[in-house]
Amino acid sequence: AERLQSMVKAKAIRVTDDLWKLAVDSILVKAVHCEVEVHRHVLQLVDVSSGQLAPHQLVAYLETMLEVSEKSRKRYRKKQAKLAQEEQSAAADTATATSAAGDGNGTSPRKVVGSPHRYVNDGVHEAYSKLVGSALKGKLNEENAPKLLEYVKQRGVS
Repeated sequence: AERLQSMVKAKAIRVTDDLWKLAVDSILVKAVHCEVEVHRHVLQLVDVSSGQLAPHQLVAYLETMLEVSEKSRKRYRKKQAKLAQEEQSAAADTATATSAAGDGNGTSPRKVVGSPHRYVNDGVHEAYSKLVGSALKGKLNEENAPKLLEYVKQRGVS
């Protein structure tokens, strides 16, 4: 994906070329389910190429990648939520220990209440939002991009 990005920037390849069709359509778009990092790189490639793509083509790429990557994005969100929960638990333990050890006036340990992690990122939402806000700004509606608009509105929350 990175190599293709540099080729697109150098105008050595166009989205109508056979190499693009083979690499992007047949391999890279289907590979976004593997890992969030792969998904990010393919999104960057599509972003760089957006000037050569008609809006309906760009929407088709984005919606296909959303569909293909649904399970990997869910895995990523779960992993991020677990890490956030562990961080919050560690912070609460530290705050409780500090407070209990603390001020010497006999006050009880403080309890940390509430979660600062209501929004858990799926790893690619920001890139989709950027594309919708720039390359596709004013060109989308519920008829031509229903899945994409729904995803961007959800903010990647599970």
